[in-house]
Amino acid sequence: GPGSVATASTDVVTGPSGSVTLDVPLPPSAEGWHSVALRRAGASALDPALATTTFEVETRRTARILAELELGRAWALPGETVAGTVSVTTPSHAPLAHASIEVRVHDEVVVRGETDEAGTLAFEVEAPSFLDVDRRTERVEASVTHALGSMNLDGSYLLARSPWQVELTPEAGALGVGVPSRVIVLVTDAVGEPIARGVEVEVRGPGLAGGRARVATDAHGLAPFT
Repeated sequence: GPGSVATASTDVVTGPSGSVTLDVPLPPSAEGWHSVALRRAGASALDPALATTTFEVETRRTARILAELELGRAWALPGETVAGTVSVTTPSHAPLAHASIEVRVHDEVVVRGETDEAGTLAFEVEAPSFLDVDRRTERVEASVTHALGSMNLDGSYLLARSPWQVELTPEAGALGVGVPSRVIVLVTDAVGEPIARGVEVEVRGPGLAGGRARVATDAHGLAPFT
């Protein structure tokens, strides 16, 4: 470690740039902190070093468990239920039963349980009932503990006030007074995915014949009207 007596030394010669490349041999029991000191040729280990550096040697350990947190939906409305699953396996994908699971929302444990023989734990959490913005991301965290190891997991879903997002875009880029214009309605869900084909959309406004128009979305969530 740093400050210890030198256990090995080697002579090196600087290159044209004044730098050297050094390979440091490490025994199998070298885990821990080590130091390297640079001294002029012929100097003893007790002479002041020109430069020193330290490094840590750690043993790389292969993960003994694999775990995954999946949520059953990408978005939810306030107060709705969000289902999820925690799956725990060995690195060879054999299921691990009886792994202890804690599911947390806003740092509060809302579910405690164990994986079944299939290595899974199904759970449900309730989305917050109050939302002060149009949408925000909600996080769900889970900790997994087993005799073979432990892991921390996290997932997220979008909490939205409305299940739909609606955009209206003039096909020509702008509307002209007294000039018939084609307008495209785009309807998507809360995360921006187009709604199904054939959904009827009613548009209202003083510029429409009769004050309203009904159109149906296509496969891309688009519905044009004039």
